[in-house]
Amino acid sequence: MSIVRLAKECDFEAIFDLRAGLHSENGLRDSLGNPLPLDEDKVRTVLRRALCPKDENGLFAGSQYPAWIGVIGTSDLIEGAVYLAADQPWYSKSLILIELFVYVRPEYRQSSHFQRLVAWSKRFSSEIGIQPLMMGIITTDREPAKSRLYRKHLGEPAGSTFLYMGNGGI
Repeated sequence: MSIVRLAKECDFEAIFDLRAGLHSENGLRDSLGNPLPLDEDKVRTVLRRALCPKDENGLFAGSQYPAWIGVIGTSDLIEGAVYLAADQPWYSKSLILIELFVYVRPEYRQSSHFQRLVAWSKRFSSEIGIQPLMMGIITTDREPAKSRLYRKHLGEPAGSTFLYMGNGGI
């Protein structure tokens, strides 16, 4: 049985180990089809926002609002994870909950890990009282299958994301 728990600081390295798989499967690509470079320092900062206490300035790794990571597995091996961040839309002071990633290691994809991570996210959103919870997919890899999976657990989407790749220049 997959049990989702709130990640702790001691889970940092095991969650950090997911970065290569996450980046290769879900990372955006440039107009030439090359993956955008993986910035490990930035990944560490994003993870610190969710795993470390507020700093001396009252910030979560530089952010005004907290984040949380739900994980399945041990501090030695995280089998799957979901990252949720509190933030505000550009037009409101209301908080919303935004999923940065849901990832299940390939060897655990035949399990119920994805379903449990999504269910945990919905329950967690209700428990902390931050809605809406925005979850979605930005990928060009197996997008139709991933969309079907999300629809099954979250209902119909509330929009679409389009990527303009341009001609390689800025």
